Amino acid sequence: MNLRTKVIWSLALVLSVTICSVWVIGNGSIVKSFEDLERSHANRSMQQVQGSLRHMVATVHGLSVDWSDWNDAYQFMKDKNSEFIASNLSVLNLKLNLVTFFDTKGSVFYGKSVGSSRDPQNPTSNDLRLALEAIDPHWQGLIGSAGRSGLLKVKNKLMMLSARPIRRTDLSGPSRGTLVFGKLVDAQSHIDLWEMTRIHARVSPVGDGGTVDSTS
Repeated sequence: MNLRTKVIWSLALVLSVTICSVWVIGNGSIVKSFEDLERSHANRSMQQVQGSLRHMVATVHGLSVDWSDWNDAYQFMKDKNSEFIASNLSVLNLKLNLVTFFDTKGSVFYGKSVGSSRDPQNPTSNDLRLALEAIDPHWQGLIGSAGRSGLLKVKNKLMMLSARPIRRTDLSGPSRGTLVFGKLVDAQSHIDLWEMTRIHARVSPVGDGGTVDSTS
């Protein structure tokens, strides 16, 4: 083999090694780019679902204000009159699962399961009390004048909650307790999430909180 032939073969070998190296490096970059894209997409999906969940919780919180700042409810917390129960609590058209009035000591003053929550496997007002006390035995002190809302695991099920102090319509006088509205994160909630986000999300309680898994 003459010198010219050796040079040609050497150049060919270097070129082939270079092409292979570029392919390997390039292929790795492409894979990483897809992984980054998928991760970014998953994060956006998670943010969409979380935002929609916050909206759903805010809707529940918005429902409770007309009930908590109300002269009739304020009087009910004093005398537990049957007229208030018959007129307002016998048939509830609100899309809720649990309505609970707590007195100023944190005891259940009156509780009502609504709709599917009549299922004995679903949380009761007493289960809600236990879940709230597990957060803080003096949980009512955390509510504040504007109330609080969020997600909480109650009897191994996730609930959207709204808690507000019970006051007169004009907001005068001391609070006579706390009103808590509860709505289960159930099959219908997942349908609502899909309609809002077009993302298949599964929201489930883990430990003392909750998790969201989503796929578009």
